[in-house]
Amino acid sequence: MESSRFNPIEQPFPDAEPLSIAGSTCECYRVRLYGKLHFLKRLRPEFRTSPRHVAALRKEFETGYTLSHQGLVGYASLTPDGILMDYVDGQTLREFVRDNPEYLHQRSNADRFLQQLLDVVGYLHAHQVVHLDLKPENILITRIGHYVKIIDLGYCLTDTYADTPGRTDRYAAPEQFTGKALDVRTDIYAIGQILQELPCADMYRKIAERCTADDPKERFQSTDEIVRAMHRRKPVAMWVAGSLLLAVLVVGALWWTLHTQQASTSPVTSADSATTTTLGDTVLQSSVAARPMAGDLMKPNGYMPTAEKTVGATTETTKTQSYDTLRLRREIQAVLTPLFEKQMGSYRSIDYDQMTTADLERFSHAGIAFRKSTFPLLNDFRQKHADRYPSVLIGEEWYETEKMLEVTLLWQMKRNNPNHDPIYDKKTYRYYGDASN
Repeated sequence: MESSRFNPIEQPFPDAEPLSIAGSTCECYRVRLYGKLHFLKRLRPEFRTSPRHVAALRKEFETGYTLSHQGLVGYASLTPDGILMDYVDGQTLREFVRDNPEYLHQRSNADRFLQQLLDVVGYLHAHQVVHLDLKPENILITRIGHYVKIIDLGYCLTDTYADTPGRTDRYAAPEQFTGKALDVRTDIYAIGQILQELPCADMYRKIAERCTADDPKERFQSTDEIVRAMHRRKPVAMWVAGSLLLAVLVVGALWWTLHTQQASTSPVTSADSATTTTLGDTVLQSSVAARPMAGDLMKPNGYMPTAEKTVGATTETTKTQSYDTLRLRREIQAVLTPLFEKQMGSYRSIDYDQMTTADLERFSHAGIAFRKSTFPLLNDFRQKHADRYPSVLIGEEWYETEKMLEVTLLWQMKRNNPNHDPIYDKKTYRYYGDASN
């Protein structure tokens, strides 16, 4: 082994405070140096003359000293028989789970923990470092913010240090026992073993099973692959969120239909499929069949109600005024589109299938907030155009425009995923033609 370019510093620590987080070969202390707390890791007396353990400690320092990541403890200097590191106020993962048994039962907390763990392990791999001793005792959770910190690079594999003197059998991959080549997939095996012990094990069952495959070729080949699998594992949550959004749209449609019909026909009586309004000796009967459904209103001018006028014993059916629905639609779009872009436009570049549960919840709330914000605009629009369009037609076109804006946005978000289902898109947008136009 080549000689180290770092020289140990002589530094007495008379006030060193022993810590309980000690390993089988080292003792750990909290010390104060130049007013700052540090973590001192020293070999136990029986190992201080062992060349193998002394070399492992020096290897850990020289490897860690060159790395810089918020998920790694910082290495300060060597001592005659140990390493001086930045002090981390926290607990080992095992202690943290013991004292906070419900924390990792929450999906958002579990996702955050796993994402941070994968991020720092991926950083090690990107710098040609394989940890080889990932376990709950080597993962710290900070007291402030509950951030992940990885410690103990004594058994790591690097381009410079190929000697890996030990392992923890409970988390070691099969190749660590057989002497076969070790690589990043060896760490991925340990991550799977750790996941199977945690309260969130059921959430990541399939991920953990693939991580712990005996054959390295069958495991995830990188931490990035695990991250992608995390994002793909929420189809149920996404369908629930989508269903809730659809339910809100349907309820909104029913509410607007009832509201606008009541506003435009008072007093009313219902007989079969007709609504009758009495005005003196004139009976106006608005035929439901003559008024198109909301989906048909998206087609060129189609709204032309009929009326029956009864004078004495004579009844005649006449066509009332027809309305330019295309023009109405453009006027409504001119009002709603700027507001929609302001409140929802930021989602246009997001891949819907990659959204987390929290992202979907925020997206749903944003859609609800948008629809609420349009209520006063609709009332103003009705008053402004009361002499040109019936209230019911304005309400139907208003709702259809809102729905078109939201569904088109969802379609664009789905298109951001190269694996989107074009058949599903075709079914969803059959009322709107080609949404890409």
